Order: sequence, then C-alpha cells, then structure tokens
Amino acid sequence: MTQAWLVVPGAKVHLVSARIGLMSMDGTAPISSGALTLDESHVQLELVIALDQVKANVLLQTAVRSLVKRYDAPVLKFCGEGEVAIDPLVVIGEAHAGKVAVPMTLTIKRTGFQAHVFGTAYLGTVDLPLPGAGKIDNFSFSVDTKLTLEAY
Repeated sequence: MTQAWLVVPGAKVHLVSARIGLMSMDGTAPISSGALTLDESHVQLELVIALDQVKANVLLQTAVRSLVKRYDAPVLKFCGEGEVAIDPLVVIGEAHAGKVAVPMTLTIKRTGFQAHVFGTAYLGTVDLPLPGAGKIDNFSFSVDTKLTLEAY
C-alpha cells in the first residue's frame, strides 16, 4: 500500500555551513513545494527550496545571490529515495540548482503529519565572490527543517 503526502509550502529550511576561517554561513530559505511517498519497501522525498528568497548573514546571502545569478538557479530541487526498513528514514539523492548538482543525504523522522528532515550536503571546492574569501575547499552545509504534511 502506498502512502503519499504533499509538503505544505512555507516551512523554512535552516542552512548552516561549517566554519570558514572566523565565520560560518547561516540562513533560511522557504520550501515552495514537495512530496513524501512511502510504499512497502521504498521512500521518496522531493523538495523545492526557493534560493532566491534566502534570508541570511552577508556571506551566505552574497554566495547564494551569486549562485542564483550565475547559474540561473532561483530554486534548489531535491529528489532522493531510500529503504523503508531503516528507521529513521534516510533518503539519498541530488539537489539541482540550474547547472549545479549537489549530492545530499537527508534523514526523515516522521510523526503523523509532521516530518523533521535534516542532513548534510557536500559541495567540494566553492568559489565565493567576496574579497578575502575566495576559494573554499571541502565546503559543506547542514540542512534542518520541520515539514507539515498533507495527505493526497
């Protein structure tokens, strides 16, 4: 039997980077849509995050605006899947923003019509358009959000 929920738009995804020198990147971006589907053996999660609406500290805000402009990437679309036998649920997939693809692993703890989704994305080497920041090796950021689900 398949169970399916739509993600109620508006939840905020908290984005936090590891420390970069004396700073870290910290911000939020709204989820504009998504879906969670479970069947007997698989789970699938789809999320669309509005990158063009990120609220963040100056470093992250500048980096995201540069990404959105350079790659024509106003949204980040994640699609991942995993096995239902694992508790909590773990989905592995890619997030795409324009021409950029980011591998991500997210954990889902679902209770009724709520889901806590969290994980880490690894971007590798990233060039930041900020004086003094330049190139960052092994760049990663954490994702954390609480979703409201609606059966369909």
